[in-house]
Amino acid sequence: MLNALTYMGIKPNINISVIVCTYNGAKYVDEQIETILKQDYPASQIVICDDCSTDNTWELLLKWQTLHPDTIELYRHASNKGFNDNFAFALSKVKGEYVAICDQDDVWFPRKLSTLAQYASNNPNVTLFHHSEAILGQNEGANNHTYWKPYEGSGCGILFVLNRLTGHLLFFKSSLLDDILPIPTNVIYDWWINVVVAVNGVTMFVPEKLMAYRNHGDSAYFSNVEKQLSDVTKPVLIALEAFSTLVNIKPKDRHYLHRLLELYKKHKSNQFDLVLFLFFLKNRYSLFKDYVVAGSKIYREIFLIRLCRAFSKW
Repeated sequence: MLNALTYMGIKPNINISVIVCTYNGAKYVDEQIETILKQDYPASQIVICDDCSTDNTWELLLKWQTLHPDTIELYRHASNKGFNDNFAFALSKVKGEYVAICDQDDVWFPRKLSTLAQYASNNPNVTLFHHSEAILGQNEGANNHTYWKPYEGSGCGILFVLNRLTGHLLFFKSSLLDDILPIPTNVIYDWWINVVVAVNGVTMFVPEKLMAYRNHGDSAYFSNVEKQLSDVTKPVLIALEAFSTLVNIKPKDRHYLHRLLELYKKHKSNQFDLVLFLFFLKNRYSLFKDYVVAGSKIYREIFLIRLCRAFSKW
């Protein structure tokens, strides 16, 4: 078990790169950049990549770069690349020891980078950190309902078919970029990072709300995810094939991966698949070990069976 941070007056001494990817984000991007610049532990580099916005996002970004030319590096694609390629390009420009990923429409709390830098200094064996978050407009102390315990440690398991980490919550060692880049085509960038770290590193959860996110229909990331959810089989199969190229996967996880590849190649989207159901049922205690189910053992068993059925129908 990883040890949580105990504040002992240790001052972190690490360089942090923040990457921000924008696309038609004029409505919110000023507030996001302002909260990055007001961190009580400043970033040494802020990389902002605009994906050929058609609103006035670029003009707003130019004003910020004029005000902070030593910190903000600004890039703009000549044509729209999509959020995945935009994030990959931004990651390729990183110079700091650690990377913090940022959406264009969130709000960071002032202590975000200082808290993560302190955790990193106190836990040098940890490769990636992720943290809790608030919903913008909601009381910071409110509890957000979740069905999964935060992912920690290493090993893949259910990660092969379910992304457990969201990009804007990630803070990781830039040395990982050698394994992360290039990001495979049509594999969501944060899912790829999640699995790469599960294979090659150690993940730790920081149980503090360090930012607030906006839950709105204009989000480029979530609009793309919603499109993919209309046919889950295809993106899962593409991801599984990409994951199979990783070389350091543990034997048990490699077995899961090979079997899932076999099953999803035969699976028809949105149809119940008995063979896939039996696979999830057989491995339910391992694959769904982090799924939170309140109640008796019988209730948990019934719920896990229903969960296996849901996964076998995607």
